[in-house]
Amino acid sequence: MRICIGRAAHLVVLVTMVTISLSIGRADNVFSYDPHKSEKPINMEAFKGLKWGCDIESYKNFFVLHKRDDDREDPDIKSYTRREDELKIENVVVDEIEYSFYKGKFFCSISRVRNLAEFSRLKEAIITLIGDGGIRMEVNTDDGSAWTCKGKTPSGKEIQIALVSRKKQEDVVLNINYLGIEDEFKSKRPVEEEGRKDQLIREALKIIESHLEINENLTIRSSGDEGSMMQAYRCLKKSSDLEPNNAYLRYATICALRLSAQFASAYKEMTDFSQKNPDFALAKFTLAGWKEEVEGIAPAVFRYPECTPGMTKLPPLYARLVKTCVLLPAREGIYPRAVLFLKDNEAYWTKDMLKDAKVEIAIVHESDNPQLAAIYLRTLLPGKKPDMQECLGVLSLPKADSSIAAWSYLCLQDFVDFVVIDNQKEIILNQRIRLSEGTKKTLSEVKRVLLTIEGRKLSNQEVLQICGKFQNRYSIDDIEQKFFPPK
Repeated sequence: MRICIGRAAHLVVLVTMVTISLSIGRADNVFSYDPHKSEKPINMEAFKGLKWGCDIESYKNFFVLHKRDDDREDPDIKSYTRREDELKIENVVVDEIEYSFYKGKFFCSISRVRNLAEFSRLKEAIITLIGDGGIRMEVNTDDGSAWTCKGKTPSGKEIQIALVSRKKQEDVVLNINYLGIEDEFKSKRPVEEEGRKDQLIREALKIIESHLEINENLTIRSSGDEGSMMQAYRCLKKSSDLEPNNAYLRYATICALRLSAQFASAYKEMTDFSQKNPDFALAKFTLAGWKEEVEGIAPAVFRYPECTPGMTKLPPLYARLVKTCVLLPAREGIYPRAVLFLKDNEAYWTKDMLKDAKVEIAIVHESDNPQLAAIYLRTLLPGKKPDMQECLGVLSLPKADSSIAAWSYLCLQDFVDFVVIDNQKEIILNQRIRLSEGTKKTLSEVKRVLLTIEGRKLSNQEVLQICGKFQNRYSIDDIEQKFFPPK
């Protein structure tokens, strides 16, 4: 259960073990803020006669099981109401009181009253109960108020108290939480949430892959508000909520929203995301691509097939596109990936030969020709002459161009996958190559150019001129001598 005041959690007040997070609205919406700290203890060894940490078995006949969202998320948490309970906190009447047990031990109470005017009376009632000890904070906004207190009881039990009024819901919620079993709970919760997050991502990818036909012209089935793609978006949204600091997951979630044909909403969310995460360049590249896409749909990462280090069969789109050495955008699950493909047109290699291959990589970018970046690969095989391959990238093309997507992906990676196919388009090498610190430094310059240069459509002649300027300056032998270690 999530209790929020306002639209954004800029100031987090308290997070309790039963995943109740209390937060307030925008910082500029706060009209009072009052901190208070005392080393004195909190006089609350029990709540309404029930000692913190006591076993449910001793009181089983006094409680009725009450199903809550938290119970479904964690089977070790059970919430109860009390038979013939006096619904009062001191002299303040409330509408309901729940008692939560973790593995049979009492650790949390939640009380609710559907009257905003009772906020002050409940606060005074709690202060009467606990005395003046603990670390306290009160925040008031246009959307409601939050009062919190954290401290230890005389016996050393750590207690968190949070009282929140919610104008929109027209209620007041009091949460009191015993943190004595917090370490056990916290050590378990991240593992469970990680498993839940991964399950939601798998569900979303299954939907997307079954309703998306990826070719030169993307075909999407079942989009719209109630379509299957919206179900995929909701799965990713839930997983992103479980890991809110994962920028790639948030990015993929917004891309899935666009797949659902929610163009305006996706554009707005990507804009907000880009502004809040200025270092996540991919969001800016994607927005530029969405602007330039006149027809069809450009859902960024899901526009491209999945390519993984364990891939044994080439996706049909790449089977058509790979003619020589080329850098193409791909994805690994929800994560964008740049993959370097090479077609062995001369049948120089076999799969057995490449089992012992050592592949080295260098990326070249020069300030006097900033529109161009080049990738060079050197493949070493026992008893054979080193093989050098060149892949040039023009950085001034439109942001919606797939080559720009590939370079923008590469700028975010610590590695690049190198996939070699033969004339029958069978994969004969699939190797992940780690990038050196020097190579990553070069890519940071490429990223800077991509962020600052305005992309535009170029004629074939302009592309040849940009590439020719570089190739006339360096031969393949020059590149090998300058950027690769001696053989």
